Amino acid sequence: MKLLEEGTQLFYRLNRFNTSFQRENSMKISIICFFLINSVLFSMSTCKKEEAKHKGPEEIGKQIGDLYHVAVADTAKLVENVSDPKILKKQLTELKEKIVMKLVNLGKIRKTMSKNEEAQVNQIVIKAIRSVNMDDWNRLDDATRHYHSIDPEISQLLFEINTITQYADFELLKKQAPEEAKRLGIID
Repeated sequence: MKLLEEGTQLFYRLNRFNTSFQRENSMKISIICFFLINSVLFSMSTCKKEEAKHKGPEEIGKQIGDLYHVAVADTAKLVENVSDPKILKKQLTELKEKIVMKLVNLGKIRKTMSKNEEAQVNQIVIKAIRSVNMDDWNRLDDATRHYHSIDPEISQLLFEINTITQYADFELLKKQAPEEAKRLGIID
């Protein structure tokens, strides 16, 4: 989006510059500039997508694992510091959605990998899950059980945060949460 804004600004600057030329040439130059700018922007965005595809399984697995650690740690802080269920539900929903979007982006990269690379990602993620801070995880687990009878929606959110890495594994997400996969455009 930023590239598009920069390209549009450049187009308008060039268009203002062209006003010193004759009117008939100005339109031709503006059109040429417009196509040139769009071509450059398209190639820049394509390059960024290609760079993302070249992230290896180690890096993708580490990023997914790091997001899991952040999700558990931030959730543990929330359940420890927020006592009002309405506020907690809102903050948990926002936290989950923020991390889900990052995981879905990593899942798009993971989806382009070979089966062997996906298996490497899975191994790294499993290691990360096993190495989570147990104090934080215990707070999350205790809160899940605590809210189960008080507010099942909060309990469900806490459970979903504990299993949040599935958002980077589209096949798993389709099986375990097909409505979420549909919401995120992963399946029709």
